[in-house]
Amino acid sequence: MQSELGDEKSVTKILDFQIDDIVRPSKLVDTEGRLGRAKMLATADEDGDGRLSAEEVKSLLRQGGRLPEDELSRLVEDFDVDNQGSISIDVLTGFSTASPVVTEFLDRFRMLEELKFPVLVSGAGSDCQLASYMARYTKEPIALVVGGGNYSLGRGLFSSKSYKDYSGGMMEAFGRLFAGNVRIFQYPNIEADGTVSVSTSISGSAQHLHSYLTEEGKILAISTEHMTPDSQKKETNEIYRGQSEDVVKLMKEGDSSWEKYVPEEVAAIIKRRTWLSRYMRGESNLPAMVYKLLESLPSVPN
Repeated sequence: MQSELGDEKSVTKILDFQIDDIVRPSKLVDTEGRLGRAKMLATADEDGDGRLSAEEVKSLLRQGGRLPEDELSRLVEDFDVDNQGSISIDVLTGFSTASPVVTEFLDRFRMLEELKFPVLVSGAGSDCQLASYMARYTKEPIALVVGGGNYSLGRGLFSSKSYKDYSGGMMEAFGRLFAGNVRIFQYPNIEADGTVSVSTSISGSAQHLHSYLTEEGKILAISTEHMTPDSQKKETNEIYRGQSEDVVKLMKEGDSSWEKYVPEEVAAIIKRRTWLSRYMRGESNLPAMVYKLLESLPSVPN
């Protein structure tokens, strides 16, 4: 890939970390609501130590009357990230860096940190938005890398559903995406049996657009010669075959073999926090659970 961008220049590799799934809903961040919840929680703190016991939190949630008892207990357990048997009011109101949502964000960031690449934290929802943002800060060629796992161009880049917010649909989005010096590099997929392949299955009229962009050099397939030697061969690429859904499935089944698909440092974070126990219970989206808890508190009086 570096030769495609120019041998005389070094390539800066950046990981895009999208945070749209851990951004708190707007109805939970307005000042009046947050201060109202803080006042209500402070009133429930009878000994004034700034913390509520698990039972005190459960009592408040019961007043909200929106959660069954078993789900209520699990939510409270996940808020108690340090296993102290009590929860800081600052954590419940979101004013603390110990908030479960903040902790989950930092955990994810630390997992990426182990890969030793710069990380861009963004809410870019499409490739053209990401490319436009990057183009604001560099005049150098921009390469967006897709592929790997079970990625399909037809389900990803060429999915018309992804461009429903553009009045000109896919054509408008691609016009913006490739307006500058931007190219798409497609990394090969590694199948469950270790077979290495590049998926270009695109249906309908979009296949003609794909052919055009390929011929124009806007979309390029990364050949196997640019893969690491161990990822090319069936005999040595097992650790690259596991997809995120496979890892989660193994966790749910209590199978520790999930650890071979992630770096040791990542496995340590997952086991140290509540990630593993949540996945084993089939609950993977902690932010959604946190917001559900906050929304289940009794209505804040005017």
